[in-house]
Amino acid sequence: MRALEAYPPLQRLRTEWVGNPRLRAASWTALAIIGLYLFLVLLDWRRGLHEEYGRESVRLYKTAAMTGQTTWLARAQQARDLRKALDAQVPVAATLGLAQAEAQSWVQQLLRAFGRDLASEALAPVQIDPAAHIWRIPINVRGAMTPGQYVEMLRRIEGNDRLIVIDQVTIDNQRRPTVEMVITAHYRVPPAAAAPGVTNAAR
Repeated sequence: MRALEAYPPLQRLRTEWVGNPRLRAASWTALAIIGLYLFLVLLDWRRGLHEEYGRESVRLYKTAAMTGQTTWLARAQQARDLRKALDAQVPVAATLGLAQAEAQSWVQQLLRAFGRDLASEALAPVQIDPAAHIWRIPINVRGAMTPGQYVEMLRRIEGNDRLIVIDQVTIDNQRRPTVEMVITAHYRVPPAAAAPGVTNAAR
């Protein structure tokens, strides 16, 4: 407080921030847009990795018979390494129910770091790759957050070593800004363990 009094420009800025709800709402919106943009850029990068994974897998199959050429062997090893790195981001769950429980537990643990104003709700899982048995486990999150909390949550989700993304974000700029988002985890579930009645995106 003494620091603000020593610097009148900072005091005026604080007064403007506290007394101008439009300024606070505009700042929140700008920060949310920047954060979402950065997250989408990272998401595109991950999708690029998956595309590269597909291309390298094809190269691996084509070069499997060419074991006498060291160049092709090096490329095949690179494809294996990339495949392992991507597979490591998609954990295996014994059943779809266990995948949902684990994803929900991770999200709840994340939310506890931001207070009691956030709640989560599990949504219906969706199979996106029947050949690889990969499922999307979406969880809806809603509650009041400050701009700083919003950016920190994005950082923690992206910094996770598993394939977890934000599929949807809605921001309500009222007196107390509220955020609603869908956090989606990816799991590999054996076909016999999938429960009936779930959605298959490949159909």
